[in-house]
Amino acid sequence: MRVDGSNHTFDFTHVNDVVRGLRALIGLLESGEQSLSPVHLVSGHPTSLGELAATCCRLAKSGAAVTEAAPRSYDVARFYGDPARAQELLGWKSETSLEVGLMRLIEDFRHELELRSAAEASV
Repeated sequence: MRVDGSNHTFDFTHVNDVVRGLRALIGLLESGEQSLSPVHLVSGHPTSLGELAATCCRLAKSGAAVTEAAPRSYDVARFYGDPARAQELLGWKSETSLEVGLMRLIEDFRHELELRSAAEASV
């Protein structure tokens, strides 16, 4: 697995958590709130791309080698936020850890592979 910019750092937030936060924001707007300053629906836990790759390999029990490459000039090097305003305004916080979200994704991929293999075997 090639990682361009393994030290680049991001805040990975599970899609279910983001949807929950967006629903809370919509509810607030529907209740009449008219002026909202930015709200970050983030975990507040920065993870480097190198750490992400290593975690994926570990959780998938993959023997894949991680190859580090130079960062691309046009990529964002760092993005992570502070979830305090979302907690204060919406009572929201990220509930799905990166590892739990990745395990769900890995399990979904494995299940999909099993379904495809079964379908191909029955043809």
